[in-house]
Amino acid sequence: FSADGSYFAYSNGTVIKVLKTNHWAIECTLPRPKAFYLKFSPLGKYLATWELYTVTKDKPEGSSNMFIYELSSGLEVFATVQKNPTDWEPSWSSDESLFAIVVGGEALFYEISGDITSFHRHTRKIGGNRGAVVSLSPGACPPYVAVYTPGSKGGPSMCKLYKYPSLLPNQAIACKSFFQADRVDLLWNKRGSGILLLTSTEVDKSGASYYGNQSLHFMATKGDSCSVPLCEYNGVT
Repeated sequence: FSADGSYFAYSNGTVIKVLKTNHWAIECTLPRPKAFYLKFSPLGKYLATWELYTVTKDKPEGSSNMFIYELSSGLEVFATVQKNPTDWEPSWSSDESLFAIVVGGEALFYEISGDITSFHRHTRKIGGNRGAVVSLSPGACPPYVAVYTPGSKGGPSMCKLYKYPSLLPNQAIACKSFFQADRVDLLWNKRGSGILLLTSTEVDKSGASYYGNQSLHFMATKGDSCSVPLCEYNGVT
């Protein structure tokens, strides 16, 4: 379902169908028989789809497996390669005037003007490492931007907050570094004034837990950040 419940999308293994829920009429049909995940944009103007990345004899380099469609026309407006099934979806501003996506370790930003050609070239970017994650805040437009970069060669992972379009390294509003983070979930509050970073590792190297290790951090758009202590209840954090 879209955020306001006005659209419902499903895949039947042949096509994707998008329906208007007020009368259940088909809004559009999209030619993506292998779609595995679907994600609406905040206002329901666009639908992102993801399918398994594959290579073939004819295309050993592979081909795009993440797509964005404009629902009013049914047109494909964006396509790229997203090999990882986690954090594959783009992040949108609340008014859909901006979307961001990580491709090849770089966070790319596209300013959407209503013309589908605005999806063809990014307007800004932030360099990073493989496994980076970008998230735009809800509420304020232009939004705040959280960019997570995983650590490398024993170095710490890091998350920085920016106010779009000020994305230079010295324009970060807040910065939080931490160790032991194989992945991170970025969780904004509804006002977009603060974000929780839930970090996790697949294996707890201390041996205290079979299920890996988790930690929680907080960052605010006012510039402050802190670690959030986790309580343990009956051996479960």
